[in-house]
Amino acid sequence: MRWLCVELPETAEVRRRLLPDGERRRTLACSALDRAWHDEVDASRGVLITAQGLLMYLRPPEVRELIAGCAERFRGGALVFDAVPRWFSARTVQGRMQTGQGYRTPPMPWGLDAGELQRVRTAHPRITEVRELPPPRGRGFYHGVLAPVQHRLPGARNLRPTMTAIARFG
Repeated sequence: MRWLCVELPETAEVRRRLLPDGERRRTLACSALDRAWHDEVDASRGVLITAQGLLMYLRPPEVRELIAGCAERFRGGALVFDAVPRWFSARTVQGRMQTGQGYRTPPMPWGLDAGELQRVRTAHPRITEVRELPPPRGRGFYHGVLAPVQHRLPGARNLRPTMTAIARFG
């Protein structure tokens, strides 16, 4: 396995100091929206792209372009990403998500409700499967009790974040 980490230049610098590049893992300083990173990937043995904590900070057209670019370039590959629900996205854009300590959640312009997952297929004709990955059972009341139930309730399904897998680019 080879791991290419694509980070903005400031983050790449910090990452390299903490985790120096090696034979099987390296960091590339560029935006995930810059398709130049595609040329750095050896897709001959398959590709798994992960985008946790990324897409929600992009504008909807950028998300669509990123997914379509991956589907176009990495035939036979897969993408795993997370998404916040639309209601949460809207509140962050309006500046209405704040913790008790005064921290304001940064704007997250892109959101995707769990019931909309199949819309991701429209980003590119090579996307052959889109499915949600169930979260592992966690600790505490929310992760251990509420989240597994919320996943199954139609009225509550779109209130929660999702972990999605585009299982295959055909």
